[in-house]
Amino acid sequence: MGRIALVGAVGVIVACASVLAYANQPHARPLDLVGWILLLVSVAALGWVRERPEAVLVVSTLCVTGYFVLGYAYSVWPASPLIAMYTSIAQGRRGWGWAGAAFLFAVPAVEAVAITLLPAMFGARDMPFPRLGAYAFLIYAIGGLSFYSSILFGAAPD
Repeated sequence: MGRIALVGAVGVIVACASVLAYANQPHARPLDLVGWILLLVSVAALGWVRERPEAVLVVSTLCVTGYFVLGYAYSVWPASPLIAMYTSIAQGRRGWGWAGAAFLFAVPAVEAVAITLLPAMFGARDMPFPRLGAYAFLIYAIGGLSFYSSILFGAAPD
């Protein structure tokens, strides 16, 4: 019963936030079948968070990354990965939790501050090289995917 309540509550919050976020971000891609499937898989993976928090962390991170790469509206995306990270740390798998925290929150937070401050330092309205920023995000996503897959498949060094 607790799993159904968790998945249902997070699903309702993520769905409502995504719909409301699109109303405030008209330039974003409207939610279509692919967007809803990515959100659904990300939230539905929480049903197995107690048995396999690592797999849930990888699946929800991949779904969320795909959601943003495809240009959907920004909303409360970290709900599923945050729950999976917390469960990993609570079950004693601190390496997974700290790796997730570094790749999902620390690096993007520093990059967001840099993207905000850099144009102000130059006196510009936007980033000087927007394609370079998009390339950096793509490289970051590929690096995170290879990092998580190496841990998931047991290829990470001890």
